Amino acid sequence: MSTSELPPFKEDGKNKVTLVIGKLIHLKEFDLPPYHETLVKELFNQPSEEENWKLNEKALLERIRTIDQILDVSVDSQKNLICNTGFLKREREVLLSQGWYFDNGYWYKR
Repeated sequence: MSTSELPPFKEDGKNKVTLVIGKLIHLKEFDLPPYHETLVKELFNQPSEEENWKLNEKALLERIRTIDQILDVSVDSQKNLICNTGFLKREREVLLSQGWYFDNGYWYKR
């Protein structure tokens, strides 16, 4: 997905950032515009995958309190979710459990 394929950025006056989630390989391929950010910087190299997940989940829950859209870059050409495994699967499950819904490459608050 290129930045030219993104829908217009919605600016609500307070939040000027869109969170981006996806598999690391897709995040590395995606050229992030200045107003987009990932949780990658929030991840720490903990002794276990479960400890890393706890930090990732905490960061995600904190961010979704202050944003209203999340770009998911692990999608196919029709914007269907792909690669539903590992941390990405768990992130998507958190979003669903918090009342978010997926549409055309983005997650939105209900």
